[in-house]
Amino acid sequence: TASDYEANDDRIKRFMNIMKRSGQTSYVLPIASDIGLSEREKLQFKVLTVSEFPFLVAMGGDDVHPSFYGEGVVYSRPTSLERDRAELEFLKFYLSSERGFVLSICRGHQLTAVALGYQLVQDIQSQIETAFDHKTGHHEIEFLKTKNGILQSTFPELKKLTVNSFHHESIRFTGRGPLELAAVASDGVVEAAELKNGRALLLQFHPEYMDNAQGDAIVKRAVVVKDQILVRDSARLLTQKSRSERARTESSNCRSVF
Repeated sequence: TASDYEANDDRIKRFMNIMKRSGQTSYVLPIASDIGLSEREKLQFKVLTVSEFPFLVAMGGDDVHPSFYGEGVVYSRPTSLERDRAELEFLKFYLSSERGFVLSICRGHQLTAVALGYQLVQDIQSQIETAFDHKTGHHEIEFLKTKNGILQSTFPELKKLTVNSFHHESIRFTGRGPLELAAVASDGVVEAAELKNGRALLLQFHPEYMDNAQGDAIVKRAVVVKDQILVRDSARLLTQKSRSERARTESSNCRSVF
């Protein structure tokens, strides 16, 4: 909903406060920011955003319209086609650029998965026979080992964590694709995933509503990973620049005799 992007929305304020405690400055991108722009201007907007913001938070909201993952509407509601279309297009561009880090929360968790080619379970209790109610309350999640261990390394002494639950949809995970499972509920529902390239953490729960040090720790860990990525990317760019300059120097020093 549009209220997800109002500066005074409680979720926005909570996230901005956590980011401030992590030494970060936050900005809110309005829904469909590129409305009224030409195709060339839209591309420029995306390029500029990716280059200026190395950390993207995809937040909560309405269900993702099933048409974006090849299904008809059965249980998904409410939905917003225009919001989905705009955010999916932006997410795909941001992820494909491999320039920063994405932290995805609840709807954002599901939307990011769809952007990466996954489908969703439209209603957990209706479509997963053994599932419990995920729409309210709290429950435990179990950490799973991943290549980069982003979530698990936040709490190296823990195997499980109690989180909030405000959803009725979930990722339909397959072993193929760019994601790894990072946490599941006791009924097998996906609660967290990570990109294999280490550039995204997807959370079905809301760390900003955990109201404890653990919620802060998850967001701060994502910020640390972002900083590590920036250092690594800068080092790689410097290496590439050095090699290019050396190649040009060697080329200019070549002399031919006829």
